[in-house]
Amino acid sequence: MKCPSCDHKFPQFASWKLAFQRPLICAHCGAESRRIGKWQPVVIAVGCLLVFNYMIGLFAFTGMGTALFLIAMVLTAMWIDETWIKLTPVSGGRPPAGGAGDSGA
Repeated sequence: MKCPSCDHKFPQFASWKLAFQRPLICAHCGAESRRIGKWQPVVIAVGCLLVFNYMIGLFAFTGMGTALFLIAMVLTAMWIDETWIKLTPVSGGRPPAGGAGDSGA
């Protein structure tokens, strides 16, 4: 997942903040970004729940095994979301030092 303003890479699992309707703020340029497509996490979550339900029926997990598998499915859903996420800048940030907007004077 990269900043749409400066292409700076966000840390892994930074999209967790997007779930709470807060913008991601780039540490490099200060631009605020929001996701495009509000339904993508819902579709991913429903797909992961279907896989979870199928796997629980297929294997006889203990209570701890079920909890660990659920945590693994949540982390997998977050990874899939960050792989396919599209961000749009809400507010512009400062251009990166030495970038195309720097005249050098």
